[in-house]
Amino acid sequence: MAAGVDGERARAAVMAGRMRSAVLLGLRICVSVGMLAYLVLQFGGAEGERRLFSLDIWGFASATVIIGAQLVLTAVRWAMIMKRSGIPTRFGHTLRILFISNWFNQVLPSMVGGDAVRVWLLSRAGVNWRLAGKTVIIDRVVALVAILTLIALTFPVFWSLSGHAGARTTMALLLGCGVAGLGTLLVLDLVPRRLHRSAPVALMAALARAIRAVLFDPVSGPGLVALAVAIHVLTVVAVLVLVESAGASLAPIAALAFVPPVILLSAVPISIGSWGVREGAMIASLSLVGIEPSLALAISIQIGLAFLANGLVGGVLWLMEPGRAKVPRTGSAG
Repeated sequence: MAAGVDGERARAAVMAGRMRSAVLLGLRICVSVGMLAYLVLQFGGAEGERRLFSLDIWGFASATVIIGAQLVLTAVRWAMIMKRSGIPTRFGHTLRILFISNWFNQVLPSMVGGDAVRVWLLSRAGVNWRLAGKTVIIDRVVALVAILTLIALTFPVFWSLSGHAGARTTMALLLGCGVAGLGTLLVLDLVPRRLHRSAPVALMAALARAIRAVLFDPVSGPGLVALAVAIHVLTVVAVLVLVESAGASLAPIAALAFVPPVILLSAVPISIGSWGVREGAMIASLSLVGIEPSLALAISIQIGLAFLANGLVGGVLWLMEPGRAKVPRTGSAG
């Protein structure tokens, strides 16, 4: 009887989890569709359609290649972290996993789904899943450190060019919250020892120590952060290419100060593949330096399509992946 009750409870928990995942997915789809619809109606119009449908094919192709180069450098960064963590890996295998996870990043509600696939594929290669998960989290934290560093370094430029008190205050708060959150993550192991009896607290404490060991390593730490900064700068370059291909003008130093906040906000997991959030942030940010909202919207959509084009490569690789039907559910992640 007890076994039957436990089984019913387990099935009920699974059903509740699936229902919660479905609701979250529906909400995130609504966010993406709703925000895109609003932005298109508000800032699109005939001019927006003209800018989007008359895009320069070579400019878009160049942006797509640049985004692809990002994935290659991200694979290098992750391979460096795995090597630092004692995981032997071939770069070709690492790159393949990155492209496949990027496909899932485009079709799942947040980056967490793609990261779960990274962990799963790495564990299939014989790596302990906890260790695999740790390398993925460290990789994400390094990317966060890099974007916050880039925003902090270019903040004086943002301050001088924005000319808008509200934008300056918002950016200062965004940077402050990001630094505070990162700092909290790095010192989670300093909580009172008695709290370490809790498994979640012990896990987070161990993770904080692992992140610090990588970031503060005098040999690998600076190189990883510099590489991560270069990856973010490639997004800035892709935006510059699209602006120029549209016949507009944006100073590189302005792009370097006003695009990174868009990258940071796009990582907020409230939409599908960042659609809607990225476009809203791009319009708000680039309009401060004279880029028309319709052009900013078109550029952001093209950036999204460039990510999607590279994601399709990962989709093809996924179709070629043996045993893909056994992939764990990731819809509830994030």
